[in-house]
Amino acid sequence: MNKIFIIDDEVELLKSLKQLFDHFFDGVLILNLEEKRYAYANSAICTMLGYAPKEFYAMDIMDIYPKSEHKKIDEEIMCLEEKDQQITEDITCITKYATTISADIHSKKIDFNSKKFLLYIFRDITFRKLLEREKEEMQRKVAISSRLSLLGEMASGIAHEINNPLYIINLHLENWESELARMHLENNENLRQIFTAISNSTERISKIVKGLKSYTHFDESFGQLNINEVITTSIGLLKSMYSKDLITFELNLAANSPMLMGNWGLAQQMMINFFSNAKYAMKALPQGVIKVSTTAVLDLVRVTIVDEGCGIPEEKIPNIFDPFFTTKPVGEGSGIGLNLVASIIKKMRGHIHVDSKVGKGTTFTLTFPTFERVLVLEQEKASSDAGVVKQQNNTILIVDDEPNIRNLISLYLNATGAMVEVAENGKQALLKIQAKKFDIIITDIMMPIMNGIEFIKCAHSMKLLNQSKVVFMTGVDFEVYKNARNFNIDSPADICLQKPFSKKELYQCLDSLQINMEMSHD
Repeated sequence: MNKIFIIDDEVELLKSLKQLFDHFFDGVLILNLEEKRYAYANSAICTMLGYAPKEFYAMDIMDIYPKSEHKKIDEEIMCLEEKDQQITEDITCITKYATTISADIHSKKIDFNSKKFLLYIFRDITFRKLLEREKEEMQRKVAISSRLSLLGEMASGIAHEINNPLYIINLHLENWESELARMHLENNENLRQIFTAISNSTERISKIVKGLKSYTHFDESFGQLNINEVITTSIGLLKSMYSKDLITFELNLAANSPMLMGNWGLAQQMMINFFSNAKYAMKALPQGVIKVSTTAVLDLVRVTIVDEGCGIPEEKIPNIFDPFFTTKPVGEGSGIGLNLVASIIKKMRGHIHVDSKVGKGTTFTLTFPTFERVLVLEQEKASSDAGVVKQQNNTILIVDDEPNIRNLISLYLNATGAMVEVAENGKQALLKIQAKKFDIIITDIMMPIMNGIEFIKCAHSMKLLNQSKVVFMTGVDFEVYKNARNFNIDSPADICLQKPFSKKELYQCLDSLQINMEMSHD
């Protein structure tokens, strides 16, 4: 139990409340209203905001609130002069680590021995607000998905209806050609030009219909996929529309492009999203070119899409694949296109890299394993499922305050041939990575002295990670933990392992990191 620092004339009041409040799940602060200082802090508020009790007693009462909340807190204190209690909802509080939480605060005035105190009860609603936001986003996503599904059904129906009159036109063309031959007019140049124009137009319509049907086909089964054919078919759907805005395509496709493991409809959807974004980015230009190239390097295939448009601000690039994030004005973008693209690329075991400069344009580089490579990976995964991992030649740092966990993970990793070192906390780990480069860093989140989050933040700021891959270990869900505590760091981890994890899961984690390192180094 925390030691409480109090002044003699407050002892009697605080003794009567202390035993109760020290077992509260909600945070409690007692404010000496006349002296404008905190007289008591329970263990829950210390955990919530990160301060020790004696730190509360020494600070200004406004130190736990941002300036934007000071007026509201002042008004609340004035209101309590007239009434005994009130509830102030959704107040932002600042923790010792400069992060923020949201709280509902129940305030009550207490008069004792002619002195006035305010009792504050803090209920942390950060996690609740996170769940509410996730629920709202899910509802929006369901509504958008429903509209997209309806649009897909309409497009599929339209494609089907076009095919019927197209078939009739083609039949009549064949009949007329036979009739012209019977009338010995098949060599008439004027008639030949008319028939050629009609035939070319119907063929063009047929290709568009075929593209629409494949685009709206929801079969997501995976098999061999020729990415060059996907690209040319997608461009065939858009070429006419884009030419009206003076947007052209420049292709440089690899000959005999190796097959990928993928799905035609999903891959086409991916390419059309990229082309749509490129077209939008160049709308301010008098004319524009979308450059598309494919290259085959060993067992990898790269697809590059380049535009000459407005570009993306550097600070926004990390967020462009987030759901509902868009750089477009309100009403011009849903924010789901690139999120959908990222999901498709992940399903195809691919990797995406973005280069962009404002006013210069954007380059998306997609890297996929070949079909044969995926088959090999599946075989390796089967071996991993059996508890076998391929040999490692990586240097790995394990950071955990529990010696049994450090020793067990070291035992597993040493069996793979990896070179393993250990650290007991983030501070010790910082010294390790200053002295030596590690390919992989596996760190627990909750540790004394310096936790895993603080360790990685420091390593980022000191530019010590370089190309190191980071794996977090935690007993709680990392995304919920990160959002609830508002840890705001770029790319904090490549993978998060949920404790307790098995040897098989650890080996699968290593395999996944190895694949990513091979792609990024190639």
